[in-house]
Amino acid sequence: MTERNKAAIVKAGAVHNMLKLIESPNAPNPLVYEAIVVNFLGLSALDLNKSVIGSSGAIPFLVKTLKNLGHQSSPQSKQDALRAIYNLSIFSCNVPFILETDLIPFLLKTLGDMELSERCLAILSNLVSTPEGRKAISVASDAFPVLIDALNWNDSPGCQEKASYIRSIKAFQHRSMNLGYVCYIECRLH
Repeated sequence: MTERNKAAIVKAGAVHNMLKLIESPNAPNPLVYEAIVVNFLGLSALDLNKSVIGSSGAIPFLVKTLKNLGHQSSPQSKQDALRAIYNLSIFSCNVPFILETDLIPFLLKTLGDMELSERCLAILSNLVSTPEGRKAISVASDAFPVLIDALNWNDSPGCQEKASYIRSIKAFQHRSMNLGYVCYIECRLH
């Protein structure tokens, strides 16, 4: 699908039509759900489409698909939903829509599943780059120890790098905190 086609598809109202289809009382076939996820993945790759898709209500559907709620999601459908959420998280105006879901606790719980961890950390990296995302990650239970644990994954330098980035942004946000106390906590976790 070319960029021109992706823009034309969204402009023609396909996003809202797909959402109407999945919200209809006559639930579509699971293969239709998967096709819609793939369409959101493809369409969300274009920067022009990110705001329309994000504000449309597609993010809760993608999160439900990722979490396997409402219907049985195939492993590929979960990967596609995670990649579409990543695409949408790049556009900072979509962060509030993402934060309206319970995605952050799910991403933190999912860390450790090596097929998903790097993408989860990439999404968290995008979220932590906004004030509201930093706050949401800071208040998430177990965020601190989970991110510290990811720093120790020697076999996954991409995860280490993203976890380090998230930690450094959070530390910068709280730079007024006593640095000695932060170091003490981190040392106690090792």
